[in-house]
Amino acid sequence: MTQVAQVGSKEGAGIALHFGLDQAARTAPFAVNAETGYACLKGSLGTASWEAPERREVLALADQMRASDEGLWLAMVDFPGEKRLCLIQTNRGRFYEAHYGVHHHHSDRDHHSERGWRDFYSRVGYYLVDHASGTWEEPELVVGHVTGFGWPREVTVAFLDGVRSWSALNPDAVLTEMYFQDGGGCGMRSTAQILDALKVLDEYDAGWVNVDVVKGPPRDFGFETPALDAYVTMYKIDVETQVE
Repeated sequence: MTQVAQVGSKEGAGIALHFGLDQAARTAPFAVNAETGYACLKGSLGTASWEAPERREVLALADQMRASDEGLWLAMVDFPGEKRLCLIQTNRGRFYEAHYGVHHHHSDRDHHSERGWRDFYSRVGYYLVDHASGTWEEPELVVGHVTGFGWPREVTVAFLDGVRSWSALNPDAVLTEMYFQDGGGCGMRSTAQILDALKVLDEYDAGWVNVDVVKGPPRDFGFETPALDAYVTMYKIDVETQVE
């Protein structure tokens, strides 16, 4: 595990960014793209602590988030036994593709598209840490991956822009450590991805304009996962409004 950088306040407070999970707390909330194929979500649900009915319900919610014509959706999943997930609507679903286009990736030697919808992923970064911090008040957050595959360059820049903006506006927050899963199809390839994104962000100051956010249990938004209503809070974040 390597601490790569810190984002946020210029006075020294902020969120430390780590590459690798060796020192991350076992009970830290895990943020992951809401995909149900061969993806990080299934891997995280495959541990012995998750009961089969819980796994089925979470995967059903992820499928419905992908199929939704609306967005941006985040879901904070808080089961007894410190089973904590932050589900992020995928870029391979109806909402993202209708607004930004189909996410393409190349199969040649794992070379993937570096493009991404900036407003979508900057708001993922900002509101992910905002709602994870508000839900659990834990000092750590583990991030698997936020797209259908890997960390495209534009996505990484936008995501970290949202994280640094939130950290700059919340210098006294409990959340101070973010761990990025490394390796495999889900994780980052190297620390260079983080450093490259931060170099881009160094060219302009952090700034943020809040957008409309609506929250409630899944049933309030038409998601058909009744067993989750007591354990999940959905957040619908406006990503269609352009802000200056």
